[in-house]
Amino acid sequence: MIQIFGRMATRATFEIDEKELSRLIAGEAVPTNLNLENGYLILSLKNHVIGLGLLINGEVRSQIPRKELRFLSRDAGDQKSSSFLI
Repeated sequence: MIQIFGRMATRATFEIDEKELSRLIAGEAVPTNLNLENGYLILSLKNHVIGLGLLINGEVRSQIPRKELRFLSRDAGDQKSSSFLI
């Protein structure tokens, strides 16, 4: 559902790049200087919503289900076939 309605969000969004996506897939936190309270964020890559993240004390962690992370991980290196990396 977040992929469908997330593009309409005006707050609590975080645009990531491929390097940050790789860190999230690896289970690492991504540091950020967003001026937001701790809580959930909509994660997007190249203006395409990919899922949710959790902002805690200036670090974003993925809340994307493992099944979807495997899909993102598989396609992260193959931008031509990825529906997320268009």
